[in-house]
Amino acid sequence: MTQLTSTPPATDRARLDQPAWLIAVVAWQVVVALAAIALAIAIWTGALYDLRGVGLTIAAVLAAGIGVVSAYSIPPLLQHRNRGRTIATLLDYTLIVLAGIAALQTMGVFRGLDALAANFRDAVWWGFIVIIGWIVYTQSDRFGRAGATVRTVGRWIMVGGLAILAVAVGLIPGLI
Repeated sequence: MTQLTSTPPATDRARLDQPAWLIAVVAWQVVVALAAIALAIAIWTGALYDLRGVGLTIAAVLAAGIGVVSAYSIPPLLQHRNRGRTIATLLDYTLIVLAGIAALQTMGVFRGLDALAANFRDAVWWGFIVIIGWIVYTQSDRFGRAGATVRTVGRWIMVGGLAILAVAVGLIPGLI
């Protein structure tokens, strides 16, 4: 005699009892997948960037790859498998790094670093003040009771040398 039950099988029960955070993660991966595919189409058609040749291919394939990987992580996430969480986490961290680099590029930070590097060669001599302060600081044990004072003087020489070096290199205008 077979017994009729109203409870769903274990696999159906696992799908019904998804925690709220998992639904949010899956929804985010769906949004990332759709946005990346839309980005790939926009890049490939020339609607977003004016790229040609290899640049066009690399950008479109990268965006499409992000979309595919994001979509690939959804089924294992719904099955509570570690593979889905690992793929989604690695993809999201990679996207955060890429977004940070894009934001820094948009703000012109890399141009400022280029300007600092160009000025550094002419101002490197001011770095010797920092070295002198470090030497004074490390030799403070030789001065007995006055060692604390010598250490403080060494620190202030290093701070002053760094300040002079920053001004000579053009760090303040470079940051602005």
